[in-house]
Amino acid sequence: MAISNCLFSPTSENPLGFSVWCVPACPPACKVKCQTTQLLITENVAAFKRALATMQKIKNLMKKQLHLLMFFVSLPLLNSCSDDDSQQPCPETEIASMEINDELKQFDINGRGIDIDNDGTGHTLSLWLMTGVLQPQQDTYAITIKLPYKQTGINIIEEFNYFRVQNGTSSEIDFIAQGKLESNVKVNTNSCFSATFSGSVVLNGNEIIITEGIVEHVYDDPFDQ
Repeated sequence: MAISNCLFSPTSENPLGFSVWCVPACPPACKVKCQTTQLLITENVAAFKRALATMQKIKNLMKKQLHLLMFFVSLPLLNSCSDDDSQQPCPETEIASMEINDELKQFDINGRGIDIDNDGTGHTLSLWLMTGVLQPQQDTYAITIKLPYKQTGINIIEEFNYFRVQNGTSSEIDFIAQGKLESNVKVNTNSCFSATFSGSVVLNGNEIIITEGIVEHVYDDPFDQ
């Protein structure tokens, strides 16, 4: 049988390989029938090519949708990793000290707490520091530090209350409201705290100067939130 008209389907359009479609030559006796057969074969080949093109478009669309889905699923993980990476580790040492008018004082951290802000939008962390003796005559220093809970940065301490008891008399002042204080809060989590500070204020006509202030503390029991 003679062969006429061969159609080729390139590999780029046919993922199964390179295809050749050959149509037998039509004998004179059935020329009309053969021409009809050739037309049907040609139309089938064209339909097959269109189907392949449609499948390729669907495949590309599914790839794009899959990529978008993977991107959105990974966003919370990326944010979580970013938060963890940006968080400073808890201090390895326990210390609360400062120089008050050039005299080094070592403090004990006697308490801590968190309170809801007045506007209800956040929480305030409070730390209570104390040093000195109560007997036979009280001679003590007490410091109360207040700042936004879980926030870090430069000069974010909102209250630095200084309370002094000596010779039967007491005096109290806030370095933030009535003096000046420079601070750097490095760690402020539900389990630990670290900060440095220095400042000055005038109390009863006397200047109180604090330098080399540092607090590094890991809580015995983490806050619940």
